[in-house]
Amino acid sequence: MFVGERIVWSGCNECAAQLIERENRAFAIEAERLYNRRLFNAARIPKRFENKGLENYRVENKGQENALNVALQYVDDLDLNLSNGSGLLFYGASGTGKTHLAIGIGKKFLEVNLSVMYVRASSIIREVKESWSKESKRKESDLFAKLGELDLLIVDELGRQFGTATERMILFELINGRYEQMKPTIGITNLDGANLAECLGFATLDRLREKGKSVCFDWKSFRS
Repeated sequence: MFVGERIVWSGCNECAAQLIERENRAFAIEAERLYNRRLFNAARIPKRFENKGLENYRVENKGQENALNVALQYVDDLDLNLSNGSGLLFYGASGTGKTHLAIGIGKKFLEVNLSVMYVRASSIIREVKESWSKESKRKESDLFAKLGELDLLIVDELGRQFGTATERMILFELINGRYEQMKPTIGITNLDGANLAECLGFATLDRLREKGKSVCFDWKSFRS
């Protein structure tokens, strides 16, 4: 008998049906694996963080324990956070594990086939500015639409920009667009609240923090 483009030889109809069922299950599993891989590749997770997750985050003090618990609770409340657009803001010194935890959360989203992207604020600004060129094949509106439809967006290195009005406008358009569509965003920065508000603008920071939690990473760098 024919199965798609394959020929299955069998002594009985029941055996042939069982074989077809096994092969269909195998195809479905492989299709899901490829889909998950595409989602992971689209997430732009840096190679250094490919093996980082919530399971291997190092806890050596109360602050780190609290940060991990916030991340775990955020994942436990995934459906709620998706429905109301609650995000997170991780701030504090460099090398304290902010990106590790954020990507760990992102991987939990990927595990249930949700779309995620990790991106640096400077990259967003650069891509938007490049779209203004007459030679560019990408429109600014297309970039915002792509980033706006993601189930989770992780924006790293907020505040590492020059703090110009143009940069503030670009980041506001991004954050506000996701805020209006109730899409969760995780912001990561080395600045504290006052300095971040000055760099991003209060309106942008206010939208990042609404309904979410801000977590201070105030311990020494893991790198040192």
